[in-house]
Amino acid sequence: MKQENSLEVSREDLIKSEEYTHKPRTIHEIHEHGHGFYKRIIKEHGGIPDSFREAYIGWENCSKDSSPEELSKKQPNVTYLWNIPFNGTGFLYGSTLGHKHPSLDFLVQEIYEFFGFGGMLISRGKSTQLYICKKGDKLAVPTDCTMTILNLSREPLLTLDMANPRENPSSKDYLKEMNGPMLALCHLGNSKSYKYNVDEVKPCRLVPMEGTVRMHLNLNYPSFGISSDQLSFVDFKIGEGNESLYQELINQESKEKLAKFNIEILSASSDITIQGRDGSYHLNKPLLSLIYSDDKPLHKALKLI
Repeated sequence: MKQENSLEVSREDLIKSEEYTHKPRTIHEIHEHGHGFYKRIIKEHGGIPDSFREAYIGWENCSKDSSPEELSKKQPNVTYLWNIPFNGTGFLYGSTLGHKHPSLDFLVQEIYEFFGFGGMLISRGKSTQLYICKKGDKLAVPTDCTMTILNLSREPLLTLDMANPRENPSSKDYLKEMNGPMLALCHLGNSKSYKYNVDEVKPCRLVPMEGTVRMHLNLNYPSFGISSDQLSFVDFKIGEGNESLYQELINQESKEKLAKFNIEILSASSDITIQGRDGSYHLNKPLLSLIYSDDKPLHKALKLI
């Protein structure tokens, strides 16, 4: 992590840091935890090149065994997502595998900040919200929910999050029960213009600049209200701008499309108020600024101090 007077995050610093545990997620895990849902989508789109071994990376700061002193100085966890190309010309938008939080005696489980165009899918019972995020937007993840982070651009997505590792249980068991995650986003590769990616994590490949993005829905989730004989995907047309999928998803037409599947589209904000363990906290500054501030509102809200 950069010095405390900087609000930038360096992947290189994280890799070298002894304060962080490096947790790469592999393509094998995508197949394993994605079950039949991911396998079907990847097969439909021509498979994934053998050169791709990892799907995304997480860096964890502090564990449930950390001392009170270590927790009082906790820095944010980091997630870095990139898109995974198919053997053809399209790609699978990066996303986490997702996890489920149990019901607990407090309201806010985790607090996230996005450093690019992305989304967070939060489902509680029959209620599903897809929060659409831009750089600087923050989200409070509740207890008793399933949540997944989605990349919504051609560029990799980086997020920061704060949670109390002693009070942050989660499970991926529901993925097996539901035969995979709730949804996946794919670019169909039907673009008139392409460019080469420049990110060093991935082998250099042509990336479509515009065209059709398909949202595949997992029919095993009853909250969608659809059966196996109904349409299991929704298509969106995007332009060449890196923000175009973000903009497409927050327009009224897209909101109406997804409302038919009981998915509510909401815009995230950089200015949020959360209910902490001991009161209400107004978070209107970048996460790193709040972490390094003298009054440590995030540490107090999450009972880290």
